[in-house]
Amino acid sequence: MFRLISNSRTWLAASLIFCAGLVFFAQRPLWHTDLWGHLSYGRMIWNSGQLPTSEPWLLIGDQREVIDTAWLSQLLLYGTETISGTGGLQLGYALTLTLMCLMIFLTAYQLSQRMFVSLLGTALFLWLEWEQFKIIRPQLAGSLFYVLLCCRFQLPLKPSLIWWLPPILLLWANLHGSFIMGLGLTGALSLTLLIISVHKTHSLTQWSRDPSFLFSASCS
Repeated sequence: MFRLISNSRTWLAASLIFCAGLVFFAQRPLWHTDLWGHLSYGRMIWNSGQLPTSEPWLLIGDQREVIDTAWLSQLLLYGTETISGTGGLQLGYALTLTLMCLMIFLTAYQLSQRMFVSLLGTALFLWLEWEQFKIIRPQLAGSLFYVLLCCRFQLPLKPSLIWWLPPILLLWANLHGSFIMGLGLTGALSLTLLIISVHKTHSLTQWSRDPSFLFSASCS
């Protein structure tokens, strides 16, 4: 994804960002909101071997149907806490946020070729999303995949993208309900490429005869 970057100073900066982010985020305290509820869901799913069909933690019975769209994240959180304790949760949290920052930084540099712009973009990303990033919860998995797609879609596209997009979206759909944002982002990109194809060829069907044209259009 970032193989075109050969500047050693850029990779040094990326390494420093990764190390600093890992150290800083790994020491963040575990907030009491969200996390413990999701851990309880993960424990219940593991012990019962099935997904909940109604809300299990209400004091008053509620038979309304519940669709647990974050079941895989909850299982992963519970498994991490069981095996590695709270330290494992903090490390996973730190890795997730640091990877997002790293993708933002490298993508910004590949597009701008300016270190200051890349660092500023990464800092703005953290500042704007800080309130969302304070808590360990399944939403972080959705944020990670969204940043991954956003960054990848900014770079030249290749036909191989067709093969790895479905498994990414499928995994995302089981980690958090925000996968709909990934579908929307992918749909918006597909529509954009189609419009570019029609504009350049003055044909509504050229892309169907030569699908590779859609990917070449993204590079121009």
